[in-house]
Amino acid sequence: MVVLAASFALAFVLGRLRRRRPDFKVGRPVVVGNRVFVPTYHGRVDVVETIAGHLVGYYDLGQRLTGGGVRQKGTNLVYFTADNYCVYVLDVANPAKPCAGILYSQ
Repeated sequence: MVVLAASFALAFVLGRLRRRRPDFKVGRPVVVGNRVFVPTYHGRVDVVETIAGHLVGYYDLGQRLTGGGVRQKGTNLVYFTADNYCVYVLDVANPAKPCAGILYSQ
């Protein structure tokens, strides 16, 4: 029942964002606690709280994102792929140093 309620809350939040910014979503958003991390085409990861769907902040990564995000199990690390073979690692529990690293691949 809790999973079903969380799914409805996420659908509600994403529906509200889509109406405000139709180009917002690149890929799968990531849920961590009561926050949803939504990758955008323009290199931002919007942070939305899940109860009312309000934008509470964002991470400006500076490169166009190319896919959805994924959370590393058991941590607060969230990964987002970007142009130029980059993967951004965000520590969403550490506002003092949110970018935990940038991984490069080819």
